Amino acid sequence: MQHYFVDKINDSFILKDNDFHHVKNVMRIKNMQEIVCIYDSRKYLCQIEYVASSYQIHVLHELKNSTELNKDIILYQTLIKNDKFDFVIQKATELGVSKIVPTICKRSIIKVDKNNSLNKINRYQKIIKEASEQSTRSIQPTIDNFIDLKDIELDKDTLGLVAYEKDDDMKSLHNELTSLNEYQKVAIVIGPEGGFEKDEVELLIKKGFHVVSLGNRILRSETASLASIAIIAHYIESFGE
Repeated sequence: MQHYFVDKINDSFILKDNDFHHVKNVMRIKNMQEIVCIYDSRKYLCQIEYVASSYQIHVLHELKNSTELNKDIILYQTLIKNDKFDFVIQKATELGVSKIVPTICKRSIIKVDKNNSLNKINRYQKIIKEASEQSTRSIQPTIDNFIDLKDIELDKDTLGLVAYEKDDDMKSLHNELTSLNEYQKVAIVIGPEGGFEKDEVELLIKKGFHVVSLGNRILRSETASLASIAIIAHYIESFGE
């Protein structure tokens, strides 16, 4: 069943114009057929009725099942090639992240300036919306503006992790997650194609982050992001109650 994030006007749900086009012309949803509308983080089973060139949405009842994790996952993804970054945003959304922060570090290949940053954020938001609907989420993860790695701040209620392959004194990600019940959120920082500079990792450690290993193999940045989020989400759902 198709899911759509909707607005509300005069107690009636309203689809965005491109979503109405998708309902009627792409999915060819028939008159009085059911869809799921998501508003204010709540899901409603609805019927859509076509009226002339417009429509009305009739709410049948609220759906109580939740697909959200009970702890927030924040992904600090350092900049990688555009198609790979888009892929990470899409799949991280499907896996359950709450926030994605595009992060600039010393070895970032992609450069961002004021002229193209807004266009990039708008594209990311579209990817997030579509991925959230496809994966039947109740919320859309937020996408922050671009940030320099040195400006990352770790809140006290957040377990901070940084994936790094060149530290002999680090724990596995799974072992570090055993303390997750003490926190409300978990944040993980993933490096770019060329990896972190040593001083960047040392700076994150000073800010309270813990260095973790994702295994014995060297992973591409996009692989490391999705592998770590999948592990964290699984841990939250399996052991984090």
